[in-house]
Amino acid sequence: MLKIDRSFVSQLTSSGTGRTVAETIIALGRAFNMTTLAEGVETPEQFELLSSMGCDQSQGYLHSRPLAAADLEPLLRNGAGPTLQKSNVTNLERTVIGKAG
Repeated sequence: MLKIDRSFVSQLTSSGTGRTVAETIIALGRAFNMTTLAEGVETPEQFELLSSMGCDQSQGYLHSRPLAAADLEPLLRNGAGPTLQKSNVTNLERTVIGKAG
């Protein structure tokens, strides 16, 4: 897995450098058949931009604030919750469980 650091994600819309680094990491991931994960996604705009670039997974406050494992399981089981947007949960389960386990 290749991770795009939150420092680059935070610069996606304000800096050519952040976007260039994200695009490069995603291209590298594709070239090596690796999953790409963007860290620190906080806005729908960042999420949509990363999705359009072909980023596989994302994590950050857009999806949810940090949760205890006991609070996370019901949200994943139901596919939505007060701080999760259902459309953004597609790959979140695999990412969160992979980190926890």
